[in-house]
Amino acid sequence: MRLLSVILAVVLLGTTAACSLLEEDQPPLDEDTLVVVIADLHLLEARADLEDETLPPSARDSLFAYHGISAQEYEAAVSYYAERPRAYNELYRRVVDRLREDEMGLFNGQE
Repeated sequence: MRLLSVILAVVLLGTTAACSLLEEDQPPLDEDTLVVVIADLHLLEARADLEDETLPPSARDSLFAYHGISAQEYEAAVSYYAERPRAYNELYRRVVDRLREDEMGLFNGQE
C-alpha cells in the first residue's frame, strides 16, 4: 500500500511538472498583439524623444488599455521572450516589418 502511495505521488508530481512546462512554453500574450503593441510603443517613444520628453507612464498604460492588455501581461511577455532569444529575434523582425509597413502607409490606421 505504501509503495502504491509513493508511485501515485511520483506520477502526480510528474504530471504537474509536465503541465507547468507546457504552460510556460506558451507566450503570455498572443504574438500578433505583442507585435502591434511593441511597434506602437516604439512610435510613442520616438515621438516623445523628438519633443525632448520622456514617455509618461500614463501613455504606456493608455496604449496597453487600447490593446486590451495590462502592463503586467506586457512585462510577462517581454520576460518570456527574453529567455528565448531565437523567438525574440523573430518577434522583433515582425515588429520592424510592421514599422516599415506603417511608414509606407500600408496600415492606414488598421490593426
